[in-house]
Order: sequence, then C-alpha cells, then structure tokens
Amino acid sequence: MRTNCTRPYIFQSQKTLRGAKVLLDLETRGYGWDAEAGAVWRPHPQWQFGVSYKTRGVIKTEGDADGNAGVQFANLGLGRARPDFHYDAEVENEFPQTASLGVSWQPHARWRWLGQIDWINWSDSFDTLEVKLRHGNNADLNGVVGSSAMQDHAALDWKDRFVFRTGVEFTATEHWRLRGGYSYGRNPVPASTLTPMSAAILEHTLATGAGWENQHFSVDFFYQWSIPNRASVNRSDLRSGEYSNSSVEAGVHWFGLVAGLRF
Repeated sequence: MRTNCTRPYIFQSQKTLRGAKVLLDLETRGYGWDAEAGAVWRPHPQWQFGVSYKTRGVIKTEGDADGNAGVQFANLGLGRARPDFHYDAEVENEFPQTASLGVSWQPHARWRWLGQIDWINWSDSFDTLEVKLRHGNNADLNGVVGSSAMQDHAALDWKDRFVFRTGVEFTATEHWRLRGGYSYGRNPVPASTLTPMSAAILEHTLATGAGWENQHFSVDFFYQWSIPNRASVNRSDLRSGEYSNSSVEAGVHWFGLVAGLRF
C-alpha cells in the first residue's frame, strides 16, 4: 500500500502542538494482510445460501513527512525560526472485519434474484488514526516540542454498520447477461469528527452491468453510482474548531471492466 497526501494537518493530541496547523506532505509505503473464508449451501436447485467472513486487516506504512510551520512560528513570535521540517513517518491503517450473509433465488431459467447483508466493524478499526514522527531535522521545532520525535492521535470514532444489497440478473441470450442492483448502508462517520478527508458518507448506491461469455472467455462491464449525500457538522470535536458549522457532500461514479479466461 502507498499513501501520498499534501494538506493542512491539525495536531490533536501532541501536548505541545495541540490545535496547531501545519502544511504537511506525507508519503508512506507498507504492506499488510487479511484472510477471508466462506461457505455455500444449495438445498434446492432454485435456492442458494452463502456466508463469508473477512478478518481485520492492518497495514503498517513508513515513509517521509515534510512540511512547513512558518505561520505557527510567526503566531508564537518566532518568525525567525526555521519553518520547514522533515520527519521519518510511520502510519498504521486498519481495515474492518466484515461478515456477510447472502441468498440467491432462481425462479426462472432466465432470471436470478440476489440479496446480501454485510456487517462492517468500523468502530474497532476506525477509532483513531495514529501518526508517529521520528528524527526531526528542524532544531527550532525540536526545541519547541522538546524532542526530535513525536506522535499524534486523531479521533475518528466511526460506527459499525449493516449494508443491505439486492440485485437481479437476466440471461438475455446464450452468451449475454444483464444485471442491476441497489445497496444501502448508513453513513458510519459521526458529524463530530467529519472532515473533507474522511467523508465516507455515501449511503445509497445504484449499479448496472452486462456480461458476455463463451466456453473459454468472459467479459463483464459495470457502472455504479453512489448517489451524492450531504452531512453537516454543528460542533466539531476536533481541535481548532474550523470544521464546526460546516458541511460535506460526496458522490462517486464507478466504471469497471473485468476479463476472464478459462482453462
């Protein structure tokens, strides 16, 4: 996994810099793992049931954090202090465990209906975001902090959610299948910690697609629209208060093409 972002960063828990804002360029790289298992039961030719479970995934990344604290130094009367800085950075990203239950019903040779319920354990994975910084090269900033290393925790406090999915598949010809679907899951991000960078607030999604296959090849195309959703913040729990009385709106268009070869 590789992450790269440049944005204002507001320190949340570091005792000396709490509430301070710096321009931060963070680039890290790392790897992690998870596991998934499932089972399918077909009690009748028309009915099929499935269950699956995916473990929590942890990705530890390391890299560089560069930034500028000139505005903060000026506000503190330290305008002559060196503004730029560099740290070795470590960020740990967690992705939630998920449990799913699905059903497929084929009342007709050409028609199939599918339904699925997912439980996503956001609360254990997206509780806080921890950033560790080491080997700072700015002596002036190290003097303010009292060390060449620091760490900060940003509150996330996401909530566990159920996601409900349904769809139909129509076999139009021997080689062509047409598909359509819908899913709904409540926004897991609380307004108290919502920012434009954490705006995973989408709830309603529509999808359509088509697939072609023969004995050896298959090609599937899909289009998915996550309908725009708006979330508002009255009073933010994040330090500096600049996200209070704000709102965020997000929507996504997805296109995909998958090709397969059978041996």
